[in-house]
Amino acid sequence: MTYSDDIRKLLEITDPNITFIEGCLDQDAITLNGVLYKTVSATLSYDPVACPCCHQKNINNSILKHGFKQVKVKYACSLACPKLILLKKQRFICKACKKTFMAQTNLVEPNCQISNLQKQLVKEQLRLVQSASLIAKNTYVSISTVVRVLDSLEKQMKPQTNTLPTTLSFDELRTTKSCKAEMSFIYANASTHQVLDLLDSRQQADIKKHFFRFPLDARRQVEWITMDMNLPFISMIKTLFPCAKIVIDRFHIIQLLNRALNNLRIQVMNQYKKKPSKCDYNKLKKLWKLLLKNREDLDFENYQTHRLFDGLVTEKMMVEYLLSLDIGLRNAYEKINDFKYAIMTHDVELFHYELQEIKKYSYRQVIRTAFNTITRYQEYITNALTVTLSNGHLEATNNIIKTIKRTGHGYTNFRRLRLRARYILLSKNCTNQDYRPLYFSQEKESKTEKTA
Repeated sequence: MTYSDDIRKLLEITDPNITFIEGCLDQDAITLNGVLYKTVSATLSYDPVACPCCHQKNINNSILKHGFKQVKVKYACSLACPKLILLKKQRFICKACKKTFMAQTNLVEPNCQISNLQKQLVKEQLRLVQSASLIAKNTYVSISTVVRVLDSLEKQMKPQTNTLPTTLSFDELRTTKSCKAEMSFIYANASTHQVLDLLDSRQQADIKKHFFRFPLDARRQVEWITMDMNLPFISMIKTLFPCAKIVIDRFHIIQLLNRALNNLRIQVMNQYKKKPSKCDYNKLKKLWKLLLKNREDLDFENYQTHRLFDGLVTEKMMVEYLLSLDIGLRNAYEKINDFKYAIMTHDVELFHYELQEIKKYSYRQVIRTAFNTITRYQEYITNALTVTLSNGHLEATNNIIKTIKRTGHGYTNFRRLRLRARYILLSKNCTNQDYRPLYFSQEKESKTEKTA
């Protein structure tokens, strides 16, 4: 192995036409844009097969060597040690067309001073949730170069428009001001958790336009769609996906019930605000988390002191006192916890039983509104208690996108935000490798078999 081969191996250069001579590493360092580069001298030369201009084959020395041109190629095989290759590119002249051209290499693209390895390092940095300015600083390139590398990924990140999975998840999130109402629509594979696309609008007309690009057979293959309690989406889904069943995310159902109970707590709390003693007011205000805690999870064994109560009390005792302040609060608390238990245990029969029970009693308006909403969505909530699908993975994805926005100090170009988000999510392998059974009954059976 020659000296030149050793240097190529050291620098991870694969082009055999690039040669190094002894002393090529003993060059003075060069400062470019405030960055100190270690320099390496090299020569690129070979016998061309044909002229790239007139395509005349190199026969009988029809193409002559015509001196050299030195270019500075940024080359970083590691982020900690930037290098600058002083590459002397061979120039040629064609006898046939009298035109000159330069030798080319896979080390760097034509008319470019940033090596392909350097661009690959930029791509690796783009996989991380960090700003473009930080990536430019870490890879010793300009911010515009980082943006160009990101734009070059668009072709390979182009989403498919011919097939759809059998399960989908829908959600919306705030993105850039260039979007309509600053809101976007995102959807993913509900089983694998792979994000499929991010749209610059959440309006029904734009969403329909997007999905109508898929053939009807592909849209008929969609069997389940998970979403939050977005009523306009329901009619749209029935139009786009005639065979799909809608699943309301269980988290949003629990959230609806907890918000209703908390609003009722505030109403009761304000009734005690004007009384001479604000002790009960303070208890209702400070202990709101205990009221929203699941009834089954309340501690009834461990006694402790509390500044709002005399003596030793448990969590169960504190909640009982709060409920004793208002009969309407107690009735709502008990019924909401009955619903929450049915949802968390995936008990369809209990859920429908509670739907019938709420018709027998009167509740405050804020509670009645929540119950009416659940009644209106009972078909889709029943589906949620039957299948294991949810929107939890999509909510986590939304948090990642928000972090991307925050670290980049906001985005004005939605296309680049979409591209960056999809690239990061794909590189993170945000896919569910361990597929849950589709139905809770199947999951229960599999767990029973494992324990047996």
